[in-house]
Amino acid sequence: MKLPLRSLVLVFSIALAGALHASNLVIDEVILQTIQTPQPPGTNIITGSGSAENTTTWATGVVGQFIMYDSTTNSYVGMNVTATSPTGSLSPSADSLMVARTVDSQGLTDPGTLSVYVRPSSSSVWSLTLGFDFYQVTGSPGSFTITSTPQSVGLQLTSLDIDFNQRYFTSNSTFTSNFRYSPTNVTVVNTNTSATGGTGFTEFSAGGDSTFNNPAHAVSSKGVGSSYTVQVAHNAVALYMFEFRDPSSIVPEPSSVVLIGLGSVLFLGFVRRVRSAC
Repeated sequence: MKLPLRSLVLVFSIALAGALHASNLVIDEVILQTIQTPQPPGTNIITGSGSAENTTTWATGVVGQFIMYDSTTNSYVGMNVTATSPTGSLSPSADSLMVARTVDSQGLTDPGTLSVYVRPSSSSVWSLTLGFDFYQVTGSPGSFTITSTPQSVGLQLTSLDIDFNQRYFTSNSTFTSNFRYSPTNVTVVNTNTSATGGTGFTEFSAGGDSTFNNPAHAVSSKGVGSSYTVQVAHNAVALYMFEFRDPSSIVPEPSSVVLIGLGSVLFLGFVRRVRSAC
């Protein structure tokens, strides 16, 4: 049975839209985060995220729990952030870590994003594995509880402001694709390595100074599942900022124009073949 051309257009459009866009997630509520208790004015303690004064001691395991709002489905999902496998100069008993909803990270004040500030005990190479695990929630806005039932989400995770030779690794088993923003200053160092000397990750790095809204220093990764893994590494203090929207609202997305253009070319060829077969 041959589908009418109009039906084929609709099917193709839906398939293309599904391939291009994941969930549009933002942090809506904080259940747990590793951050200093805000101090009164005049105590010389910075209460914004992304600062050395706002880090705190920590232990491996769950270091953050957040309620995420998905505007594509008008629904909520819980996200646990885990910090595991610290290496080198990074030790929970000797250093500090901040995993917190963004307040002010070097000019970024978007509360829908996540800021991770790593402050090692000395200036030597270190690495840390971060997990983003999604779960179903119960309750209502303002009183949500994160359950133990995994929730699959289509995720676009964008790492912003990769600079000063920071190293960033995305798991090949939990992300199906990575893309940079052209023109880019981010280098793909290795497609099958890890921060701990193993394999199974794609490594990115970039040098020089940057800002959070500079697409040349950003990497976006996509996948579908309930658990995602990245690694971060450096030889000094480092700030990592993560956005969960698709498309990103912080850096422009010129690569989408390329994808849409490619889809149009493929579609036109597809239409020509359909017409020739009719």
